[in-house]
Amino acid sequence: MRFKNFDEMLEDQEQPLLVSFDARWCGPCLSMKKELKVVRDELADEVLVAHIDVEKFPSLGAKHDIRDLPCVMLFKDCKAIQRFEGAHSANEIIDEVRRCL
Repeated sequence: MRFKNFDEMLEDQEQPLLVSFDARWCGPCLSMKKELKVVRDELADEVLVAHIDVEKFPSLGAKHDIRDLPCVMLFKDCKAIQRFEGAHSANEIIDEVRRCL
């Protein structure tokens, strides 16, 4: 799906949205992409997973106070309800997302 902006994407989701804020040059971000694929497969019926390159969209990084990469945020009802900074395993993220839902 295509959206005009991030807020529209949040508003259009019936499911919670797990967003990875990352960058191509970030080594830990690359390893997190593999972990987030596992998360996406495991939680396919519970959350949607998206990636945002903060170099392409610096205003989103600033708006959500992204200071460290990778940073993964869980949004529900258009609000951030959980934040993971740095690299985490798929199991850690899955457990925490399920706890928050």
